[in-house]
Amino acid sequence: MNGQLLAVDKLSVGFRAGAPAAPALDDVSFSVARGETLAVVGESGSGKTSLALALLRLLPADAWWQGQALWDGRDLLRMKERDLRQVRGGKIGIVFQDPMSALNPFLRIGTQMMEVTRRHLGYRKREALEHAASMLAKAGIPDARERLSAYPREFSGGMRQRILLAMALSANPALLIADEVTSAVDGTTQARIVDLLGEWQAETGGAILLITHDLAVAARLAGRVMVLCGGRVMEIAPIDDLMRDPGCAYTRVLLRAAAGAFEPRRGKGHAKRPLPAGCPFAGRCPEVEARCFDRTPPLRPIGESHSARCWVE
Repeated sequence: MNGQLLAVDKLSVGFRAGAPAAPALDDVSFSVARGETLAVVGESGSGKTSLALALLRLLPADAWWQGQALWDGRDLLRMKERDLRQVRGGKIGIVFQDPMSALNPFLRIGTQMMEVTRRHLGYRKREALEHAASMLAKAGIPDARERLSAYPREFSGGMRQRILLAMALSANPALLIADEVTSAVDGTTQARIVDLLGEWQAETGGAILLITHDLAVAARLAGRVMVLCGGRVMEIAPIDDLMRDPGCAYTRVLLRAAAGAFEPRRGKGHAKRPLPAGCPFAGRCPEVEARCFDRTPPLRPIGESHSARCWVE
Protein backbone atom coordinates (compact mmCIF):
# COMPACT_ATOMS: atom_id res chain seq x y z
CA MET A 1 0.00 0.00 0.00
CA ASN A 2 1.29 3.45 -0.89
CA GLY A 3 -0.32 5.97 1.42
CA GLN A 4 -3.76 7.31 2.07
CA LEU A 5 -6.25 7.53 -0.79
CA LEU A 6 -9.44 8.54 1.04
CA ALA A 7 -9.65 10.08 4.51
CA VAL A 8 -13.08 10.49 6.12
CA ASP A 9 -13.28 12.54 9.32
CA LYS A 10 -16.32 12.87 11.61
CA LEU A 11 -18.88 12.23 8.89
CA SER A 12 -22.52 12.51 10.00
CA VAL A 13 -25.54 12.09 7.71
CA GLY A 14 -29.25 12.51 8.41
CA PHE A 15 -32.56 13.15 6.70
CA ARG A 16 -34.97 16.03 7.32
CA ALA A 17 -38.18 14.32 6.19
CA GLY A 18 -40.48 12.69 8.77
CA ALA A 19 -40.20 12.57 12.55
CA PRO A 20 -36.87 13.25 14.30
CA ALA A 21 -34.73 10.14 14.09
CA ALA A 22 -31.23 8.92 14.74
CA PRO A 23 -28.72 10.07 12.11
CA ALA A 24 -27.98 7.47 9.47
CA LEU A 25 -24.29 8.06 10.24
CA ASP A 26 -22.87 9.59 13.41
CA ASP A 27 -19.29 10.87 13.64
CA VAL A 28 -17.77 8.23 11.33
CA SER A 29 -14.00 8.42 10.70
CA PHE A 30 -11.81 6.06 8.68
CA SER A 31 -9.29 5.97 5.85
CA VAL A 32 -8.60 3.79 2.82
CA ALA A 33 -5.04 3.30 1.56
CA ARG A 34 -4.00 2.76 -2.04
CA GLY A 35 -4.38 -0.91 -2.96
CA GLU A 36 -6.32 -1.72 0.22
CA THR A 37 -9.69 -3.39 0.67
CA LEU A 38 -11.67 -2.06 3.62
CA ALA A 39 -14.89 -3.95 4.34
CA VAL A 40 -17.78 -2.10 5.97
CA VAL A 41 -20.08 -4.60 7.70
CA GLY A 42 -23.24 -4.44 9.75
CA GLU A 43 -26.89 -5.40 9.66
CA SER A 44 -29.53 -3.70 7.52
CA GLY A 45 -30.10 -0.14 8.68
CA SER A 46 -26.62 0.27 10.13
CA GLY A 47 -25.72 3.09 7.72
CA LYS A 48 -23.58 1.22 5.17
CA THR A 49 -25.38 2.41 2.03
CA SER A 50 -25.75 5.96 3.38
CA LEU A 51 -21.97 6.00 3.70
CA ALA A 52 -21.47 4.93 0.08
CA LEU A 53 -23.93 7.51 -1.25
CA ALA A 54 -22.61 10.31 0.96
CA LEU A 55 -19.05 9.95 -0.34
CA LEU A 56 -20.21 10.75 -3.89
CA ARG A 57 -23.01 13.13 -2.80
CA LEU A 58 -25.74 10.92 -4.22
CA LEU A 59 -28.02 11.26 -1.18
CA PRO A 60 -31.67 12.36 -1.61
CA ALA A 61 -32.58 16.04 -1.56
CA ASP A 62 -33.75 16.01 2.08
CA ALA A 63 -30.38 14.77 3.37
CA TRP A 64 -27.94 16.78 5.46
CA TRP A 65 -24.32 16.00 6.18
CA GLN A 66 -21.31 17.34 7.98
CA GLY A 67 -17.69 16.30 8.33
CA GLN A 68 -14.99 15.81 5.74
CA ALA A 69 -14.05 13.29 3.06
CA LEU A 70 -10.64 14.13 1.59
CA TRP A 71 -9.81 12.74 -1.83
CA ASP A 72 -6.46 13.75 -3.29
CA GLY A 73 -6.43 16.65 -0.84
CA ARG A 74 -9.90 17.89 -1.82
CA ASP A 75 -13.12 17.49 0.15
CA LEU A 76 -15.68 15.44 -1.77
CA LEU A 77 -18.45 16.84 0.43
CA ARG A 78 -17.72 20.41 -0.66
CA MET A 79 -16.36 19.92 -4.16
CA LYS A 80 -18.08 21.79 -7.01
CA GLU A 81 -20.56 19.62 -8.87
CA ARG A 82 -18.72 19.86 -12.20
CA ASP A 83 -15.52 18.66 -10.54
CA LEU A 84 -17.33 15.89 -8.69
CA ARG A 85 -18.69 14.57 -11.99
CA GLN A 86 -15.11 13.87 -13.06
CA VAL A 87 -14.55 11.88 -9.88
CA ARG A 88 -17.79 9.86 -10.04
CA GLY A 89 -17.36 6.92 -12.35
CA GLY A 90 -13.81 7.97 -13.24
CA LYS A 91 -11.60 8.18 -10.16
CA ILE A 92 -14.17 6.50 -7.92
CA GLY A 93 -16.36 3.74 -9.36
CA ILE A 94 -19.49 2.56 -7.60
CA VAL A 95 -21.65 -0.55 -7.86
CA PHE A 96 -25.09 0.18 -6.48
CA GLN A 97 -26.93 -2.21 -4.22
CA ASP A 98 -29.90 -3.11 -6.44
CA PRO A 99 -28.92 -4.54 -9.84
CA MET A 100 -32.56 -4.67 -10.93
CA SER A 101 -32.97 -0.88 -10.91
CA ALA A 102 -29.44 0.52 -11.34
CA LEU A 103 -29.38 0.06 -15.12
CA ASN A 104 -31.46 2.23 -17.47
CA PRO A 105 -34.14 -0.12 -18.88
CA PHE A 106 -34.49 1.94 -22.09
CA LEU A 107 -30.83 1.87 -23.14
CA ARG A 108 -28.84 -1.05 -24.51
CA ILE A 109 -26.10 -2.42 -22.27
CA GLY A 110 -23.41 -1.38 -24.74
CA THR A 111 -24.61 2.23 -24.79
CA GLN A 112 -24.48 2.42 -21.00
CA MET A 113 -21.04 0.82 -20.76
CA MET A 114 -19.51 2.90 -23.53
CA GLU A 115 -20.60 6.14 -21.88
CA VAL A 116 -18.18 5.50 -19.00
CA THR A 117 -15.03 5.21 -21.11
CA ARG A 118 -16.02 7.88 -23.61
CA ARG A 119 -16.66 10.39 -20.83
CA HIS A 120 -13.78 9.55 -18.50
CA LEU A 121 -11.08 8.10 -20.78
CA GLY A 122 -11.86 9.93 -24.02
CA TYR A 123 -12.32 6.72 -26.02
CA ARG A 124 -13.74 6.86 -29.53
CA LYS A 125 -16.82 4.76 -30.27
CA ARG A 126 -15.01 1.71 -31.71
CA GLU A 127 -12.43 1.68 -28.92
CA ALA A 128 -15.15 2.05 -26.30
CA LEU A 129 -17.12 -0.81 -27.89
CA GLU A 130 -14.14 -3.18 -27.83
CA HIS A 131 -13.34 -2.25 -24.24
CA ALA A 132 -16.97 -2.82 -23.18
CA ALA A 133 -17.00 -6.28 -24.77
CA SER A 134 -13.69 -7.13 -23.06
CA MET A 135 -15.00 -6.06 -19.64
CA LEU A 136 -18.21 -8.08 -20.06
CA ALA A 137 -16.16 -11.14 -20.98
CA LYS A 138 -13.99 -10.69 -17.89
CA ALA A 139 -17.17 -10.52 -15.83
CA GLY A 140 -18.21 -13.92 -17.18
CA ILE A 141 -20.98 -12.76 -19.54
CA PRO A 142 -21.13 -15.28 -22.45
CA ASP A 143 -21.15 -13.98 -26.05
CA ALA A 144 -20.09 -10.61 -24.67
CA ARG A 145 -19.83 -8.75 -28.01
CA GLU A 146 -23.33 -9.81 -29.09
CA ARG A 147 -24.86 -9.09 -25.67
CA LEU A 148 -23.86 -5.43 -25.85
CA SER A 149 -26.93 -4.85 -28.03
CA ALA A 150 -29.29 -6.38 -25.43
CA TYR A 151 -31.43 -4.49 -22.93
CA PRO A 152 -31.20 -4.97 -19.13
CA ARG A 153 -34.47 -6.92 -19.05
CA GLU A 154 -32.79 -9.66 -21.10
CA PHE A 155 -30.36 -10.50 -18.27
CA SER A 156 -30.85 -12.24 -14.94
CA GLY A 157 -30.27 -10.40 -11.68
CA GLY A 158 -26.87 -12.04 -11.21
CA MET A 159 -25.79 -11.10 -14.73
CA ARG A 160 -26.92 -7.51 -14.19
CA GLN A 161 -24.81 -7.39 -11.04
CA ARG A 162 -21.77 -8.49 -13.02
CA ILE A 163 -22.55 -5.95 -15.76
CA LEU A 164 -22.67 -3.18 -13.17
CA LEU A 165 -19.34 -4.32 -11.79
CA ALA A 166 -17.80 -4.42 -15.28
CA MET A 167 -19.14 -0.92 -15.92
CA ALA A 168 -17.75 0.43 -12.63
CA LEU A 169 -14.31 -1.00 -13.43
CA SER A 170 -14.29 0.19 -17.05
CA ALA A 171 -12.55 3.52 -16.37
CA ASN A 172 -9.97 1.84 -14.12
CA PRO A 173 -10.87 3.82 -10.99
CA ALA A 174 -8.45 4.33 -8.12
CA LEU A 175 -11.22 3.33 -5.70
CA LEU A 176 -14.20 1.04 -6.18
CA ILE A 177 -17.19 1.34 -3.84
CA ALA A 178 -18.96 -2.02 -4.00
CA ASP A 179 -22.31 -1.89 -2.18
CA GLU A 180 -23.59 -5.42 -1.46
CA VAL A 181 -22.12 -6.56 -4.75
CA THR A 182 -22.40 -10.24 -3.79
CA SER A 183 -25.89 -10.12 -2.26
CA ALA A 184 -28.94 -11.70 -3.89
CA VAL A 185 -26.83 -13.87 -6.22
CA ASP A 186 -26.18 -17.61 -6.23
CA GLY A 187 -22.98 -19.13 -4.91
CA THR A 188 -21.39 -19.55 -8.34
CA THR A 189 -22.03 -15.91 -9.27
CA GLN A 190 -20.76 -14.75 -5.88
CA ALA A 191 -17.52 -16.67 -6.37
CA ARG A 192 -17.07 -15.17 -9.84
CA ILE A 193 -17.60 -11.64 -8.50
CA VAL A 194 -15.12 -12.17 -5.67
CA ASP A 195 -12.56 -13.54 -8.16
CA LEU A 196 -13.13 -10.59 -10.52
CA LEU A 197 -12.57 -8.08 -7.73
CA GLY A 198 -9.39 -9.85 -6.67
CA GLU A 199 -8.09 -10.03 -10.25
CA TRP A 200 -8.82 -6.35 -10.89
CA GLN A 201 -7.09 -5.29 -7.69
CA ALA A 202 -4.01 -7.44 -8.41
CA GLU A 203 -3.74 -6.03 -11.95
CA THR A 204 -4.34 -2.35 -11.18
CA GLY A 205 -3.50 -1.77 -7.51
CA GLY A 206 -6.90 -0.20 -7.03
CA ALA A 207 -8.55 0.14 -3.62
CA ILE A 208 -11.96 -1.27 -2.66
CA LEU A 209 -14.51 -0.07 -0.14
CA LEU A 210 -16.52 -3.27 0.21
CA ILE A 211 -19.94 -2.76 1.78
CA THR A 212 -21.43 -6.07 2.83
CA HIS A 213 -23.37 -7.95 5.47
CA ASP A 214 -21.51 -11.14 4.54
CA LEU A 215 -18.53 -11.67 6.83
CA ALA A 216 -17.32 -14.61 4.73
CA VAL A 217 -16.96 -12.34 1.69
CA ALA A 218 -15.25 -9.72 3.84
CA ALA A 219 -12.80 -12.33 5.09
CA ARG A 220 -11.90 -13.36 1.53
CA LEU A 221 -11.31 -9.86 0.17
CA ALA A 222 -10.57 -7.39 2.95
CA GLY A 223 -7.44 -6.55 4.87
CA ARG A 224 -9.37 -4.48 7.41
CA VAL A 225 -12.98 -4.34 8.58
CA MET A 226 -15.10 -1.50 9.95
CA VAL A 227 -18.24 -2.53 11.84
CA LEU A 228 -21.24 -0.17 11.89
CA CYS A 229 -24.29 -0.27 14.17
CA GLY A 230 -26.88 2.49 14.37
CA GLY A 231 -24.70 4.72 12.23
CA ARG A 232 -21.74 4.50 14.61
CA VAL A 233 -18.37 2.83 14.16
CA MET A 234 -18.36 -0.02 16.67
CA GLU A 235 -15.05 -1.60 15.71
CA ILE A 236 -12.29 -1.22 13.15
CA ALA A 237 -9.50 -3.76 12.91
CA PRO A 238 -7.38 -5.96 10.64
CA ILE A 239 -9.58 -8.82 9.47
CA ASP A 240 -7.55 -11.53 11.23
CA ASP A 241 -7.64 -9.67 14.55
CA LEU A 242 -11.37 -9.09 14.31
CA MET A 243 -12.12 -12.71 13.48
CA ARG A 244 -9.82 -14.05 16.20
CA ASP A 245 -10.52 -11.63 19.04
CA PRO A 246 -13.39 -9.15 18.46
CA GLY A 247 -13.37 -6.30 20.96
CA CYS A 248 -17.05 -5.33 20.76
CA ALA A 249 -20.14 -7.25 21.85
CA TYR A 250 -21.93 -6.26 18.64
CA THR A 251 -19.13 -7.75 16.52
CA ARG A 252 -19.23 -10.94 18.57
CA VAL A 253 -22.96 -11.20 17.88
CA LEU A 254 -22.41 -10.67 14.15
CA LEU A 255 -19.84 -13.46 14.08
CA ARG A 256 -22.10 -15.83 16.00
CA ALA A 257 -25.06 -14.93 13.79
CA ALA A 258 -22.98 -15.71 10.70
CA ALA A 259 -22.34 -19.13 12.20
CA GLY A 260 -26.06 -19.57 12.97
CA ALA A 261 -25.44 -19.64 16.71
CA PHE A 262 -27.21 -16.53 17.98
CA GLU A 263 -30.69 -15.92 19.37
CA PRO A 264 -31.19 -12.13 19.67
CA ARG A 265 -32.62 -10.54 22.81
CA ARG A 266 -36.05 -9.08 22.41
CA GLY A 267 -35.85 -5.36 21.89
CA LYS A 268 -36.42 -2.66 19.33
CA GLY A 269 -33.83 -1.98 16.66
CA HIS A 270 -32.12 1.34 16.20
CA ALA A 271 -33.65 2.50 12.93
CA LYS A 272 -36.08 5.47 12.91
CA ARG A 273 -35.51 6.24 16.61
CA PRO A 274 -33.94 9.24 18.32
CA LEU A 275 -30.24 8.74 18.94
CA PRO A 276 -29.90 6.77 22.20
CA ALA A 277 -27.80 8.12 25.06
CA GLY A 278 -25.79 4.91 25.31
CA CYS A 279 -24.72 2.13 23.01
CA PRO A 280 -26.98 1.70 19.93
CA PHE A 281 -26.94 -2.08 20.48
CA ALA A 282 -27.77 -2.00 24.21
CA GLY A 283 -31.43 -2.99 23.81
CA ARG A 284 -30.52 -6.24 22.03
CA CYS A 285 -27.11 -7.10 23.47
CA PRO A 286 -26.69 -10.40 25.37
CA GLU A 287 -23.73 -8.91 27.29
CA VAL A 288 -25.46 -5.64 28.27
CA GLU A 289 -24.64 -3.79 31.49
CA ALA A 290 -26.48 -0.90 33.15
CA ARG A 291 -24.00 1.72 31.94
CA CYS A 292 -24.56 0.64 28.32
CA PHE A 293 -27.91 2.45 28.37
CA ASP A 294 -26.62 5.66 29.93
CA ARG A 295 -23.32 6.53 28.28
CA THR A 296 -21.91 6.08 24.81
CA PRO A 297 -18.74 4.02 25.05
CA PRO A 298 -15.67 5.62 23.44
CA LEU A 299 -13.88 4.08 20.50
CA ARG A 300 -10.87 2.84 22.43
CA PRO A 301 -7.65 1.27 21.14
CA ILE A 302 -7.28 -2.38 22.14
CA GLY A 303 -4.27 -3.30 20.03
CA GLU A 304 -2.19 -2.21 17.08
CA SER A 305 -4.56 -0.80 14.41
CA HIS A 306 -7.53 -2.20 16.38
CA SER A 307 -10.21 -0.08 18.09
CA ALA A 308 -13.62 -0.98 19.53
CA ARG A 309 -16.59 0.85 21.03
CA CYS A 310 -17.82 -1.28 23.93
CA TRP A 311 -17.99 -1.12 27.74
CA VAL A 312 -17.75 -4.90 27.99
CA GLU A 313 -14.14 -6.04 27.59
